[in-house]
Amino acid sequence: MRTTRLLGGKLCALLCLFLLGAATLNAQTSLLWPIKNKAAGSDILFKPQDKIGEELNTEHIFISTTESTEVLAPADGIVISAGLSYNISLSYVLFFTYDGDFDNAIEKNKKAIEEKYGSSRYLTGTVTIKLANGDKINLSGIKLKKLFRTGEKIRRGEVLGTAHYSYKKIPASSVGLSISSSKGTPSDPMAPFGLKSTFRAPTIVKPKAVLTKAEAEADYRRLTDAIKEIYPSLTDLMSIEEYDTFVSSEIARLPEKISRKEFGRRIAAFNRKIHDSHLFINTHTHTKVDLPMLPEIFYGKLEGKVMAIMATAKYRSYIGKEIVKINGQDIDSLELYISPSHLVYDGQVASYLDRVLALNYPVLHPQANKNSKKPGTTLTFADGKEVTVPMFKQGNRIPYGKEAAGFFNILGANRYKTQFKLEELNDTTAYIGLSTFELNEVETDEIVAFIRKMRDKEKPCIIFDLRNNPGGSIEVLYAIAREVMEDDTPPRKSYSMVNAHLFKTPTMNLIPSDSLFTDYRPIPGKKGLYLMPKDDPSPSDSTRNIYKGRLYVLTDAKSASASTEFAGRVKYNRRGTVIGRETATTYHCFTAVKFANIELDHSKFTCTIPMVRCVFDETVDDRFPKGRGVIPDIEIPISLAEMHSQDDYLLRRTLEQIRKDL
Repeated sequence: MRTTRLLGGKLCALLCLFLLGAATLNAQTSLLWPIKNKAAGSDILFKPQDKIGEELNTEHIFISTTESTEVLAPADGIVISAGLSYNISLSYVLFFTYDGDFDNAIEKNKKAIEEKYGSSRYLTGTVTIKLANGDKINLSGIKLKKLFRTGEKIRRGEVLGTAHYSYKKIPASSVGLSISSSKGTPSDPMAPFGLKSTFRAPTIVKPKAVLTKAEAEADYRRLTDAIKEIYPSLTDLMSIEEYDTFVSSEIARLPEKISRKEFGRRIAAFNRKIHDSHLFINTHTHTKVDLPMLPEIFYGKLEGKVMAIMATAKYRSYIGKEIVKINGQDIDSLELYISPSHLVYDGQVASYLDRVLALNYPVLHPQANKNSKKPGTTLTFADGKEVTVPMFKQGNRIPYGKEAAGFFNILGANRYKTQFKLEELNDTTAYIGLSTFELNEVETDEIVAFIRKMRDKEKPCIIFDLRNNPGGSIEVLYAIAREVMEDDTPPRKSYSMVNAHLFKTPTMNLIPSDSLFTDYRPIPGKKGLYLMPKDDPSPSDSTRNIYKGRLYVLTDAKSASASTEFAGRVKYNRRGTVIGRETATTYHCFTAVKFANIELDHSKFTCTIPMVRCVFDETVDDRFPKGRGVIPDIEIPISLAEMHSQDDYLLRRTLEQIRKDL
């Protein structure tokens, strides 16, 4: 399960499945026993398949020890999570981040634990270490010697702290350990220590290939009822009455028997109706992905018309020519099919559809992939010429020649293996490429240090590249933004909204009957519960020494979530120039932060439902139209020139703009 953080500066308690620590560590892998001066296997209280009270322990080992005993890191790795945890059960854990002293953090949170769950004695320290192969080891029941920072390197045998209390059903001092894979699946916590294991891998239940109408209806209702109860932005898309009518009509269309694959298509159609990039329904019915065949003339919609963009050597003369029919079908009728109703996007964001029509046209329309026994795709050009081009299977090499360079530059712009890039491009301009805001503390500190270095060098300009950045941590966004921007002036009217404190829908990751969002309050005459900014917010830190140079922010139709908020703050405060394409997420609000995960009983499809509506600004004007993403100050639509560019076209255009501005 993906872990998310709550907006705000307080400690955040995160409810998540206790599948921390991880994976398919090879049985021959030699981990160090985490209790100092003890042999592997010493003092195990409970191992997998033991019962702790009435609970079956399937994936943890609990080790008995005294409170003064030092707890060691079992292997080299990187800290990906560290803080306080409280195990409500073996399956559910509350997680708290904290700053400063361990004892003070315990004291600060003990009342909330005692009022709701019992003794705070079992509120304890926890750390998760990611190994080089992606496996994760989680240890809990530790009085941490310090607050480890995410991204911090840990050495095998390094002291993490001293033993504490790991679980409320184990009254004595103990340390808990579990292991999980890079995919989050539980793995054997015993064999990597060279121990004979009692661990049993989870059984994967193969879903039914065919559902009855009753089963399909039960799954459809479970999904649609969950969306109606939990999803806070439903009425942005349609009224409740319209939603109920739509659901009823779709259920009425279900046949007496339906294949799981066809049912998946109908669920996917529902997802497109409730279009939100943060709402995800997994309807995959197979692991093997068959890539669609491509025509030897690749075409897309650029500059208001469909044209040949790239081609194999035989057909290069057609590049740049307008196409008016595909397989005898008019372009206008094709685009009724390739419409917003067939895509998942946010609000009324236009750039996403523009990108899809530019980069994916040949694989979207009904006749994109003709049977391989037929000759290929027939294209009719505006000059009346008609040509039938063969189709080819995608492989390691796409035979379109040098014209494909710009195409792949658009797809891969700002995607770095290290997640970010810091570079001084020349005497006037620095470059910060952020592939994501899901960065650890060490990585964030490196970016902040670079900005401060540019500040001290009085570098005139910084480019923030947010293309193809799907978002991430709001805390990381704010940590970077505060280095280059003052607080919003005037302050934006921001708040968060949820539908309720309690939900009837059974989920995979939330505790049944557990009240959520306790800080949220009703507002008379309004639906839902609200968390408003403090009436007396703390004053802005006037002593903050921020970077004062010019900011340039590159965005495109894949700049989502936190990327949109960063670009939006720059534009709102007139702090810099946004260049490129409209962002993927709407400026005014999005739904994210905390999620409910559900599984449909019969089809086994899963759904991730955002629970919190985050409103950043209610101002609607020409600069910030309703339902739209952040619209750049300088818009540069995808063009044939960019498609054929051998360099980074948008970055080059930005550097040209900087030279004009200086």
